[in-house]
Amino acid sequence: YIPYDQRLEPYIVPVLFGLIFLLGVIGNGCLIAILCCQKSMRNLPNMFIFNLALGDLLVLLFTVPFTSTVYTFDSWPYGELVCKASEFAKDTSVGVSVFTLTALSFDRYTAIVQPVQSFVSGPKSKQSCIIVSLVAIWLASLGLALPAAIFSHLMKLSGEKIPEAERMWDANGTIMGPTHREILVCYPFPQEFGTVYPKIIVLGRFLFHYCLPLLIIGTFYAIMAHHLLRSVQIIPGHATLPQPNKNRKSRRKVAKMVQYFVVLFAICFLPMHVFFLWFHFDANSQNDYNNFWNAFRIFGFVLAYINSCINPIALYFLSTNFRKHFNRLLFC
Repeated sequence: YIPYDQRLEPYIVPVLFGLIFLLGVIGNGCLIAILCCQKSMRNLPNMFIFNLALGDLLVLLFTVPFTSTVYTFDSWPYGELVCKASEFAKDTSVGVSVFTLTALSFDRYTAIVQPVQSFVSGPKSKQSCIIVSLVAIWLASLGLALPAAIFSHLMKLSGEKIPEAERMWDANGTIMGPTHREILVCYPFPQEFGTVYPKIIVLGRFLFHYCLPLLIIGTFYAIMAHHLLRSVQIIPGHATLPQPNKNRKSRRKVAKMVQYFVVLFAICFLPMHVFFLWFHFDANSQNDYNNFWNAFRIFGFVLAYINSCINPIALYFLSTNFRKHFNRLLFC
């Protein structure tokens, strides 16, 4: 155990989390305001973008501030209820993000590979499907996050050694009481379940919040890429119809934007998954835990939370329409 005043992260990590919180709340708040207030931006794909921003705002408001103080204070200061709420919000947000990206990828797949079917079904039918999808996304995310809400608790650990001058002595001159200060840690895994439960949860998160969604998204984009490579710019007998080409170009642009979101998500969450898999599946991880793994853990958490503020920044540079509305809202 190294006392907090002798560590470097209490002075660096809260500053980074503060910047993430500020950028994320402003960026996602502006994004939600734009999508709510600008009628021209209320199209079907943007309903998913709105959902992404909502999920990111959830983790920024209910997790980032509390996780930041973990690197500031020796012991968790907020009580068990906030511990449960923070872990629940974090897992819910990750689920909302990755499932929304999966739904967005499917939406782009139907728009590019099956445009006729998408057109025949009509906007009202498609809007109903998207609303059902969004409800399903939130229900699935909340359901997968329930274990965090139920089982997260405050675990007691041994902290720094108590100086002899501060300890109690009996009449015979023998030191009484504990030798180390007690600290509380917000821990998502119940100790009575042993080591198997954390492994199941960590592996489940890796599969359902990372591997499987990215595999599905990759499949959709592989089919889209194959379709676009085989398609021709001008279909014989339809050369006088410029509108379909314009629509096709717009659909490809949105698909490319979604692809950027997916790549950013994959990069931001990979280190955190790698750390947890190593820590819970390597039998010697607690003995091998050193400065490198401590730095890697912090890096993983920071990168995962960066994902909550990066989508509005990416949209600003990728979309002319969003950039125009962002500038009006921020610099009016």
